[in-house]
Amino acid sequence: NRFRDIAKILFSTRAGVAHMAAGTMAGALQATLKYVKKREQFGNPISSYQLVQEKIAMMQGNVMNAMSLCAHIAEAQENGNY
Repeated sequence: NRFRDIAKILFSTRAGVAHMAAGTMAGALQATLKYVKKREQFGNPISSYQLVQEKIAMMQGNVMNAMSLCAHIAEAQENGNY
């Protein structure tokens, strides 16, 4: 009986950690966007360079994937499947 209660706490805690990580990733993306628009190299903002744009696109894809997984976890928990 006690182990079942502890297991419920662990399940909800794991989901919370995933949500915090996704939020941290989103915050890092916002900070990155702000920085690359402000920082200049050779007279141009570094956001105008394709390599930087590719890195930002990868970051955005990872953030969206993490948020999607968090939404799936939350839905599964609400339905009692997780």
